[in-house]
Amino acid sequence: MIQRSVYLILALLVSLASPTLEASKAPYSAEQLIASSEIIAVGEILAMEKAMMASDANSGIYLWQVRMRVSKVEKGELSATEIVTTFNTTDGSTMILCGPSQFPIPDTGDRVRAHLEAAAKLDDGTTVYPVLAPNGYAILEKSANPGEVQDNTSLWIKAWRTAQPMLPILLVGGLAYGWFRWQRRKRSES
Repeated sequence: MIQRSVYLILALLVSLASPTLEASKAPYSAEQLIASSEIIAVGEILAMEKAMMASDANSGIYLWQVRMRVSKVEKGELSATEIVTTFNTTDGSTMILCGPSQFPIPDTGDRVRAHLEAAAKLDDGTTVYPVLAPNGYAILEKSANPGEVQDNTSLWIKAWRTAQPMLPILLVGGLAYGWFRWQRRKRSES
């Protein structure tokens, strides 16, 4: 009886630890990138920030804001020489709720060709240019000294994300401890 219960607990732990399989979108071809882009801009990545927008049991969804100095516009019209591009990623999957994650992700200091959608406004009034996913950035030249990404995710969300993977273990461990105490008490009463 005890051996069977141990197997059930192990099966529960394995099922909780198994990742969810998800599909991702195939990268655009070079022709598709050009045709689908409203704007194609070449320039240098000046700064990168990310903040968690949402979270589930398997991963968090991050919104990245990337400041870029534009040196050349290959398609569309762009009057600003410095723009903010955006894209979404997750920390545990290649698929997010609103589409595929960005790959490759450039570093600060990289020279890139960015295939962009039309300008959009964020809630704070910032004008941004979403990058086509999943391969809207083409890294033309890697930086020798990439800068750091600023993570604007709140401390409470980071703490919750750190503690969350331990919850199934604590739950199963607590149930197993209670069950073994109950069995010991039952044997001592007999």
